[in-house]
Amino acid sequence: MRWVAGLQTPGKTYLPRRSNLEKYLSSALIYQFSKGLELLEKPQALLPNTLLGKPEITQLNVSQTEYDPSLKTLLLIHEDDLSPEASSLKDLKPDLLLVAADRLTWRDLDFTENKVSWLNEALADAHQRAARAFPEATIHSEVLTLRANSLAVFFDEHNITQIVMMRPDIGYLQTRLIEMFEDIGNQKINIHYTDREEDLQIRSLATAGFFGFWKKLIASGVLPKKVPK
Repeated sequence: MRWVAGLQTPGKTYLPRRSNLEKYLSSALIYQFSKGLELLEKPQALLPNTLLGKPEITQLNVSQTEYDPSLKTLLLIHEDDLSPEASSLKDLKPDLLLVAADRLTWRDLDFTENKVSWLNEALADAHQRAARAFPEATIHSEVLTLRANSLAVFFDEHNITQIVMMRPDIGYLQTRLIEMFEDIGNQKINIHYTDREEDLQIRSLATAGFFGFWKKLIASGVLPKKVPK
């Protein structure tokens, strides 16, 4: 999102233009979302004063909390990563397992009915797979809505002292989780985020614009030199 907003390479924004939308989108979709298209005929970039000094990238390397196997542990599965059983968490022995959905943000961002339906189906599928992958854990019977007060009650009722989850890197879910744990007060709960090894491998390469990042991925062997046809 830093690239699209023009923050990674200051002044270089990616503006939607009406002509491009009408060229590459179906006429039915254009008709459905036609309101406001006139505003995109000659779009102008809004360049905030912060672009005068490039915002510092602060998360090239992320910090990790120590996982404590002696604590009563909840594995929290969220919509940003629905397959913890296919990560370094595959050998985890959690006491409880909870799949949670950020439905409040879906509502606030006015997600379409199809998108909400897809997310609910994906979360339900993750719930079933997790039950098979972590058979020793007590699994909550339904997908819970991410809400600070209801989660605080859940943690208290089950005496949770440690939460383990895949790290959501960016976006609305990361913001929601940070705010939620601040509201709950995590002084008594150890929050342990886990990163996929491939994400850690490339994170330190994202120091400039997209194409510089792309070239570094090729040079490091992460991407092939030629894209297969």
